[in-house]
Amino acid sequence: MKVEIKNRPESLEDDLRRLAPWGHYFKFDEKTITGFFASLVSAEKAVNSPEETYITNCDPEDKIKRFSDAYTAMMENSKRQYMLIDVLKRIMGSDFYTASAYDFACNDGMKSFYLSRAGIRNVTGFEYREDCIARANYINELGEYGCDFVHYPISADTEQFGENLDPVDIVCSFGLLHHLIDHEQHLKSLYKLTKRVLLIHCAFTGEKSKNVVLQEKDVENSFKSVLGKRALTTKPAILEMLYNVGFSYVLDIVDDTKIDQKGFGKYSTYLVAVV
Repeated sequence: MKVEIKNRPESLEDDLRRLAPWGHYFKFDEKTITGFFASLVSAEKAVNSPEETYITNCDPEDKIKRFSDAYTAMMENSKRQYMLIDVLKRIMGSDFYTASAYDFACNDGMKSFYLSRAGIRNVTGFEYREDCIARANYINELGEYGCDFVHYPISADTEQFGENLDPVDIVCSFGLLHHLIDHEQHLKSLYKLTKRVLLIHCAFTGEKSKNVVLQEKDVENSFKSVLGKRALTTKPAILEMLYNVGFSYVLDIVDDTKIDQKGFGKYSTYLVAVV
């Protein structure tokens, strides 16, 4: 997303270097961009070479061009950051503008900022990793978004997840479910916290069965789950679990078909679950 800075700090380039590796895609100008662009940098390289997750005008022109092109393809030509906002406004009407929202596994805070910029009054991002919270707070201050970010060191697929939090109107779990082992427990926790609408983005296997198909993997980078393992399930199983935990109906939101349909995007989905 584009970060509108009222007072650009002289230390911006040093700050980006200090806070790296960056996971989300922030653009400050044509030659200052952050992000973990999978088309440019592997997860392992992002961890071992943090400078590969951002560019400044000090970088070579070829690197600047690669990042700029990747940002354009990922963000400016994609409808993804607007789809869910449109759906939320249709479901909630004017209540959208007085709503409160949680963004779990907020990473560097990008989705939290979109929600806030769209008009949601109170947005709180939660993240297990303290370095992500530091980056989110930095962007929050630069862009004056008014979000809150909380370091939340509780595994998302345990009974303890969310037990100390009050329910809110909108709950988000983006890119988290497929990093967990106990998917249904995570959805149970989310249901308890959701007053109106749950938003989910997750990956699944290509199988069509309702039976849960686990593909447990060790994950060897900083983007791993708390347990260092993850499991994928099927899309029908995810839908069935959402109904089982108590949601009234679930919308399957079709992503922009131009984006990565041969890779991750082919087996990932946005879901909107209504209480």
